[in-house]
Amino acid sequence: MACIASILVVALVTHELGHVLGARLLGIRVAEVGIGLPPRIGALSWRGFELSLNWIPLGAFVRYHERAAPREFSSLGDLPAWQRLVVTLSGPLANLGVAAVALAVEMTWLGALTPLSVWILSALAFLSIAIGATNLIPIPPLDGSKVLFLTIETVRGHRLVSQQVQARVDRAALFVTIVAFAGGLVFGLVGK
Repeated sequence: MACIASILVVALVTHELGHVLGARLLGIRVAEVGIGLPPRIGALSWRGFELSLNWIPLGAFVRYHERAAPREFSSLGDLPAWQRLVVTLSGPLANLGVAAVALAVEMTWLGALTPLSVWILSALAFLSIAIGATNLIPIPPLDGSKVLFLTIETVRGHRLVSQQVQARVDRAALFVTIVAFAGGLVFGLVGK
């Protein structure tokens, strides 16, 4: 179980670091990469941002810095839609890249790898693909909902809804997810 949890954390961190790389390539400053959802257990600083570990074990997130100056593009929301789309898609693409590398290593050195190594590489590939694909489902707060909104925005030439409305929808959907998760835990424990 600990091995699967460790591989899952690697796949989640890969996804979030994909977003970080996409943001940094476009000049966006990252404030925090979190594993799990707040409240925070602890954090450490690395390369100008914080890596945090949080109590609620539902996914991960990247928090971007707010704009530092009126004409500075340091906030993700300030960028044109196509650039926000690049940052949004960079997480799932990082997952697919890690899966491709894991499978290539597995196929190239299959005879030389131990059964445990093959299992770890297969699990990493599977979980990376699962996280990347799941994040492309168009429901808030997943990346897929952002891709949908950004695609519509690109076609229409203006935002479908304000950043504030989209943030509220994401928070509401996240709240529903947490309540459903907690309810599942409670009813799962009660039913035993």
